[in-house]
Amino acid sequence: MGNPDQNHQTKEIEQLQALYKQLYGTEVTANAMNCMGGQGQGIGKMMSLESLQNSPNFDQELLQGMIQHQQMSVNMAKKASETATVPQIRDFAQAIIKTQTAQIQKLQQLSPSES
Repeated sequence: MGNPDQNHQTKEIEQLQALYKQLYGTEVTANAMNCMGGQGQGIGKMMSLESLQNSPNFDQELLQGMIQHQQMSVNMAKKASETATVPQIRDFAQAIIKTQTAQIQKLQQLSPSES
């Protein structure tokens, strides 16, 4: 059946891709998707599967990395909701803030270092 949070993120990504195509008449470039997917310079430096696999504190580092990842999404969405000129982008940013903030709270509840 899958993870509900993962399914929600997949849906958000698909919505963003559709909105991008609607607004700009083209697909999101592979380079942009790699960067947002954690394989580029930003998120990938924070947490990589390779570093996690070798970590003695896998669970703790996973939670910390995911919290940072979700917080970056919230920060980007806040900026977008303040500065975007396209109403659909502002609306989508507000939805991201709501869902990602809830996910951060869940992750923090699981993290012993955040208790």
